[in-house]
Amino acid sequence: VDDFERADQDSQAFFATLPRAGAGHRLLLACTLSTGSVASDHPSVRTMRLVAHSLTLPALTEAELLELLRSVFGDALYLDRMAARLHVLSGGVPGHALLLARHLAGSGAAQYAGGAWSLPRELPMDMPASLDAIVAATLRDLPANARRLASVASVADPAPLRRSDLAMLAGASSEVVEEALAVLLRRSVFTEREDGLRVATTGLAESLAGELEDSERSSLRNAVVRLLRYRDALLSQVHCALHLLRGRQFSEAEALLVGTSRRIVGGDQDQLRTLVPLYLEALRILRAERRDAYALMPVLNVLAVGGNLVKRSLAVEHGDEALRVMTEILRFDLAARLKPWLGARLAFFAALAAATINLRRRKFQVSASEVLTWFGSVTGYT
Repeated sequence: VDDFERADQDSQAFFATLPRAGAGHRLLLACTLSTGSVASDHPSVRTMRLVAHSLTLPALTEAELLELLRSVFGDALYLDRMAARLHVLSGGVPGHALLLARHLAGSGAAQYAGGAWSLPRELPMDMPASLDAIVAATLRDLPANARRLASVASVADPAPLRRSDLAMLAGASSEVVEEALAVLLRRSVFTEREDGLRVATTGLAESLAGELEDSERSSLRNAVVRLLRYRDALLSQVHCALHLLRGRQFSEAEALLVGTSRRIVGGDQDQLRTLVPLYLEALRILRAERRDAYALMPVLNVLAVGGNLVKRSLAVEHGDEALRVMTEILRFDLAARLKPWLGARLAFFAALAAATINLRRRKFQVSASEVLTWFGSVTGYT
């Protein structure tokens, strides 16, 4: 089943029951799922992922890419040379290689006539060197209203936007937005899924956002925050926190991250694979701004806990730092100093009392007992 996330929900539910229903029978069900697809968080898709054995497809070898391109261009002259060059440019990712091939055809470097393809002996000097460069090449010919809409939407990246959101941010009518969207979707500048629209790649979004003046970019970011703030969905709340961090509104962002982290550790983990990259960016910003242990703790806790569910290396990389930060907040150092005079039990409670005072003084939204619970979720102790 190719593109499993795109199947209708009844079909997804049917296929998701097969692994359990087929107990005792020889049954092989192979499905593909697009990396990073928001649709992969649908309940039936999540069920399938729980019972399936996941494999990440490796990049194509040069010989394999040659076979792929032969299926497009036939046995055209210079196909071997082109395949070798496209393999270098695409890194063996078939989707990227096919986009490069499409660019060759669209630019006229590769031509179809008389039932056969004619390929260039050498690739053009201005051949895009990356996926972002391929899409960026299409921006040069975009109508003004389409390019403006793309620049406005880029500020929200990676949060998806509704059509009404785009109209509000761009200050344009729905008719103008629809006309621009038709061009942007056709040229692969935008992608659209059930949760909304977004710029196709992060690199392209950064390029488009760079075309805006700092003041306009800041104003648009604040508008995006207002859009996302009152959407209760966990993903929207994390996106909102990330935009607040980018705008250096740390107090509000950190309060949001406490709330979202509490929901995740409390069991709302259905979208964890999608959320982890956002938390990694939040951690990068917090570290760059030298925010303290109280700001880092909720983010590190999610990454440490998420490592056990998404990617083990996350737990390895962030688990020790999460424990160090929580140990600092819980004042375990004080407990160690008091233990010889008070005994282990009294020293522990004295440290928790000191931690509680510090947390209240900072008006932090997490109690010492909750931090202790988070500490247990990372260590595995109760």
